[in-house]
Amino acid sequence: MLEELTAENDLIILNSEEQTFVHSAYHSTSAIDLAVASPSIATECSWAARSDLCGSDHFPIFLNFTSNFSSNVNTTSFNFKKADWNRFGDLCKLSLDDSVADIEQFTSKLLDAARLSIPFHKGTKNKTCVPWFTQECRQAQRKYFKTPSLENFKKCLKALNLLRVVGHTDWGADRATLLKLYRTLVRSKLDYGSVIYGSAKKHVLRALDPIHHQGLRIALEAFRTSPIKSLYAVAGEPSLEHRRMKLAFNYVLKLKSLPRNPCHEVVFDAPLSDFSAVTKSEPNLITNTFEHFKNANISLNIIDK
Repeated sequence: MLEELTAENDLIILNSEEQTFVHSAYHSTSAIDLAVASPSIATECSWAARSDLCGSDHFPIFLNFTSNFSSNVNTTSFNFKKADWNRFGDLCKLSLDDSVADIEQFTSKLLDAARLSIPFHKGTKNKTCVPWFTQECRQAQRKYFKTPSLENFKKCLKALNLLRVVGHTDWGADRATLLKLYRTLVRSKLDYGSVIYGSAKKHVLRALDPIHHQGLRIALEAFRTSPIKSLYAVAGEPSLEHRRMKLAFNYVLKLKSLPRNPCHEVVFDAPLSDFSAVTKSEPNLITNTFEHFKNANISLNIIDK
């Protein structure tokens, strides 16, 4: 099946003869982790397996690009707000006549008319491209930042219904039990993956706040008009924003104390500019967390390894 897949899609397996997996029971090794690439970049890739398991049963795999793939892409675009549409229309009438034979010629004349009547944006900077960030990655990124943790959101709604049943005013559980159920059934789902989806836009993350507030109201048997800050105080729960910040701090601090973790080198040894190379307009875990540590005057260098 694997041979058919690589043959049909014209893919090249980058693995060498090194083993990538150690069976915990029989202590046997095998190479079940494969890396594939298209022929256009396969000759520029190098594959290597790390000799240290790092606490796992799979050896970490390193893929390196031997050539410099980074390039600057011109992102100059038309400024339609300052366009001279009357001139553009006149130029189109003069150039787009019956002599235009094919779509390439039509496109060329249309662009010529646009360049003469529509100015370009000023001060547009070129964006640095990286070889792995394809158009499919861009679409997945936009979809993820638009609806973060959508599946967890649906599961939280079902868990809230369970809380309503257990917290019935006549025969339901007490406040302490309901808070434990909330933290187990609802908050745990909101925490799952928060280190990753916490980099989404603030207005997108605010869509999860009503779940948090509704769960606290059910557990505390509070009114809908009760102030949110009073719910936090009575329940001893922080807001989701501060909760995500705390979990991010815990992750970074734990990762700092584990230098043999494969992610340690990526997070702490790479310059912060690498995390903003793809797009500088969207926040990310690394830059946000490091900024909070800096504002709190906390040095990560004092953490023992």
